[in-house]
Order: sequence, then C-alpha cells, then structure tokens
Amino acid sequence: MIAVLLLSLAQVQAHPIAHRCPFPPPPPPPPATYGEYTICVPATGKSESYHVDGPPLVAGPYPLIVLFHGAYGSHDDMVDPAKAAPFAQAAKSAGYVVMMHDGGWHYSGGVWHNSTYGSESFQRHTEAAIKSVLDSFGTYVDRERIYGYGFSMGGGNVLSYAARHLDPNAAHGMFAAVVDQSSQASTPMWSFNGGATFLTGLYGSTYAANPFVYRRASAIDSGCVLGTPNCPLFQCGLSTVIAEGSMAQNLFHLPLHTFYGQCEPDPLLVESCHLVDLFLAGSPNYATADSGPVHAWSSVAPATVLGFFAPTKTLTAATLAALGGDLFFAEDKRAFHFQVKRVNANDLGRLHWQISPTTPNAVLIEMGNHFTSPNVEYVTVFLDAYSPLDPVGCLYVYHHDYVQIHVKGYTAQPAQVFKGPNPATFGTQWTWISSTQTLVLNYDLAAHTTTWRVAPTLGDCP
Repeated sequence: MIAVLLLSLAQVQAHPIAHRCPFPPPPPPPPATYGEYTICVPATGKSESYHVDGPPLVAGPYPLIVLFHGAYGSHDDMVDPAKAAPFAQAAKSAGYVVMMHDGGWHYSGGVWHNSTYGSESFQRHTEAAIKSVLDSFGTYVDRERIYGYGFSMGGGNVLSYAARHLDPNAAHGMFAAVVDQSSQASTPMWSFNGGATFLTGLYGSTYAANPFVYRRASAIDSGCVLGTPNCPLFQCGLSTVIAEGSMAQNLFHLPLHTFYGQCEPDPLLVESCHLVDLFLAGSPNYATADSGPVHAWSSVAPATVLGFFAPTKTLTAATLAALGGDLFFAEDKRAFHFQVKRVNANDLGRLHWQISPTTPNAVLIEMGNHFTSPNVEYVTVFLDAYSPLDPVGCLYVYHHDYVQIHVKGYTAQPAQVFKGPNPATFGTQWTWISSTQTLVLNYDLAAHTTTWRVAPTLGDCP
C-alpha cells in the first residue's frame, strides 16, 4: 500500500527558509477586523500568515470559506487579481467570510519559505490559522458552515485536512463541505512517479524509511498492483482504492465535489478522480470536468463552487448522528463521537462503529473483525450534544477485541453496570472517575466480545 496525495509539483524544487516566530511574538489579531495577520504556531515555532475579508459585520453568523493555495502560491494569492482575488470577492459579495493562509509553506521573492505544506506541520499551521480567525470573529462566524476550497496542490491538502479534522467541538472548527479543484495538472491522488526527491525533502525521509509520515499526510491510500508501469518507484499503480488503511474513509460524511480538467491529457489523472468518487459512493460526493481550458483559479466559476456550499450544507448534531462507519486516526484525538488512543504512535488507529437502528442508546465498537491491525489501546465514547447517545438513558455498549472503553459525559456515578447478564464489579471490571466524568469499562481477556449495560438508576436497563 502506498500513500498518495494531491501535489502537482513534478517541476518544483523546494528551497525552505524557515520563518521563525519573532520575539516578542506579534499581538493577536484585533476582534472582528478584516486584514492581513501573522501569528506564531507553537507546535512548529514558525510564523503563519493569512488574509481575511468578508461582508460588513452587521448581522451574522456568516459562513466561513477557507482557501488553500496551489504550488508557487501563498496567502497573497487572495489579493492577486490574476489569482484568487476574483474568487474571494465573489465569496465576499455572497456573504462569506473568506480566509486564505500560507499553510506553513508559501512562495515569495523567488524562494520557498517553510517547506511544510502537505506535511504534518501543514496540519498544525492550518489549525492555528483557522482558530485565529474563529477566535477573532467569534459569533460572527457560523461554526456549522465552515467550508474548504482547494486549488491544485491545495485541493489535495483540503482533502487531507478534512480527513484529519472530524471533531465538531474543536477550536479549529470542522468542514461542512469541501471542493477540490484538480483541473489539468493534478488529481486527488498523485503518484510518487517523478516526485520522490521532492517528497523526501518535504517529509524528511523516504517512504520506505517511514511510511507512516507519508500515510498520515494523505487523505487517500492506493492499492499496489504489481507490474504496472505507472509508479516505478514502488512498482505500484493507481488502479484501485482499497478500504483498509485509507484515510479517505474519513471523508464519507463530507459533501465533496472534485473538478478535473475537461481536456486532461493524462487519462490516469481523470481515472483517479473517478476512483475517489466511486470509493465514496453513497455519500454526497461527485467528480466532474470543469469548463476551464487552463489550470488556473479562473477555470471554475465562483458561482459553481459557492452554489455547492449551499446553506443546507451544515454540520449539526443531526447530520453527525449517522448509523455508523469506519474511522482512521493519524493521531490521538477526537473524531465524531469517539477518540482512539493508539498503542503505536507510528501507525494509524482504526475503528469501526455502529449505532443501533433498533436499540436506543446502543453502540457497537469493533476493531479486529474488520481490520487485521487495529492499533487501539482504548476508545473513548462521548456523550454530548453532538452524540446520538444520551447520558440520561440506559447505555448499551458492545465491543469486539480486547480494548478498554471510556465513556465521557457521566456527571454522576451510574447506579449499576452490567457485564453480560451479571452485575459488574466496581473497581475491577468498571470504575467512574469524578474529575473527568468518565466511566471506564475494563476488557476481559477471557471474552473476545463484551456486552455492557449502564444503568443511571437502580432498576433501569433490563
């Protein structure tokens, strides 16, 4: 299996010049004020710059659209009439707050700066930039209508970021929909053919030396097909997308539209757009040819993209209460109703979950039946406004494999916990941590499958 990422950079030569945070650091942006700002990102010790603009702040909340620039671009593309400025102006006129950031990597003065775009530090820089805008504009921004639009290289990165950020409670917000404009020189899946030297410099190692570094930066993993000539570096082809190990599983919830070049000379690039679309079948995703003859910001009309980000595309508790799905964790943090603590930090955590359509307040958590290497130490189940599970009612948890279950949201100790048909023993089989309002259900090495019933009061949960 190889990780793949949208990068139309076969001719790019990176010359990273780190822009370290100045001392003293710049002051935070003023409240609800449009402009250009630079912030420090503690996770990398580097600076991040962005532009933010929008309509007069007289009502609100307004939707936020985050723009991701392409190769040889920067946050200044948003104010460049030959690049993203017409798109940004159209979004502003349509009532959107518009933000464009460097993502830790931008091109100015003939050199590359902070060569991180697409890597792990890109995630941290994008988080920091979005959080800065949300902190500054507060209730003027509708946190259930945060959208991502990526051009070229940025199209792959908007997919990667969306696949990694699935927590509606997080300070950085969560995308309600995404548009990836691939057009003529790129696709949501980019083979390593021709770009190995660049990627080695970007990620600090080869794929063979550290595949997890590549996999966690990618929204899509492709399956190896031995003997095909498309990817000589790994003797693999882009002929398939496979479910196991693919971060694309995390995009099932997300309305996603991919545009590719109408006259794309490489049919493999068009095929990969449709493979992603086919892989995400059943969710509101689709790939179509755009009308533009060139690979430029102007090749997709702003009205087409903004029309896709309809007001109905919101991320509410109702839209998150899906019946189930697969999640892939590149780090130990929350996604939807769950958080996975991984055993090995250098691998993905994998989880299958299912909310019962027939039994109220019942959830199935499953690892081994679906994945050969789940890499899960424990799973935290959250009971809050975004969860379809109610902390007041009887909770039923079914889980396969030997994994500890944490249930976060119990303000008081449950009256009784059942393991299978029998009351479970407090202190050994289960416990309640008052400081974190967490119920802990311990696994049993003798039982591959465990059924729990949690009763808030005595006599509940037959």
